Amino acid sequence: MAVILATGIATLDIINEVACYPAEDNEVRALSQRISRGGNASNTLCVLSQLGHQGFLMATLIDEADGQVIEADLHRQQIDTRFCPRLSEGKMPT
Repeated sequence: MAVILATGIATLDIINEVACYPAEDNEVRALSQRISRGGNASNTLCVLSQLGHQGFLMATLIDEADGQVIEADLHRQQIDTRFCPRLSEGKMPT
């Protein structure tokens, strides 16, 4: 088992499902929408965690509702966030 520190970004992704890929400038209604944690560093660590590796993330987290959703999901995936700087103001990237 490897111990891995990833630096990068953690985001909140909003995924809309549509019936088909829209043509340019078309407006389509979403069939459904879901919210998921994203960002290259956090996604990579989650895959590595599923393979049995221990992951640490170093990405800025904001102390607000979206930041709490992201951090809770990282902890569910057994990703350690102790090295993440936390800001009291701002908004997580979406």
